[in-house]
Amino acid sequence: MRENGGGAVGTEKPTAFRPLGRRAALGLLLLSAWGAFAAPARVPSKLQLALLTKIFAQDDSLQSRNRIRVQIVFDPAGADSAWLKTEVSELARGAAALAVGGRGVETEVVRVDEIKDKPIPDIYFLCALNDASAQAVFETARTRKIRCFGSEPGDARRGASVSIGVADGKPRIRINRGAAAAQGAKFSEAVLNLADVF
Repeated sequence: MRENGGGAVGTEKPTAFRPLGRRAALGLLLLSAWGAFAAPARVPSKLQLALLTKIFAQDDSLQSRNRIRVQIVFDPAGADSAWLKTEVSELARGAAALAVGGRGVETEVVRVDEIKDKPIPDIYFLCALNDASAQAVFETARTRKIRCFGSEPGDARRGASVSIGVADGKPRIRINRGAAAAQGAKFSEAVLNLADVF
């Protein structure tokens, strides 16, 4: 089973409530509810790739590119990051029609500690990076003008140009205007009007 963060999803054994007492049991329930609120579910990777191509087709700064180069950035030390890297790269290889504004998309899988040694892409697709790894990528993205697409709902808040969250059960685009400008993105009004912009 896939891991999410520090533990396997859905594999925890039931806790015996009797020795804990009612107050302790209530506390555990509240903490569980808070954890679910604090870590919203990731939008399925296939939908993220589709939205990435639609969003960046509306990035005016990419209009002159013949091909769009995407580096799928992962942290081998993170189980969830490594899992997501495999899924996203397989989806990208299998999507023959993957294109941005009619231009083909070229993908490459890159370890987070190798990004500075690689040719400069147009977009980083961040695979569930922890805070330290994400901040290192954002710093490189600012200096090299590389747009960051975050796989986690809160990545735009952390410093990605774009991430996808869920609102009312539907995918919702989130754009960090300051990060997008620093990373060289110039989104059209059409995309900005559809997104949560901050």
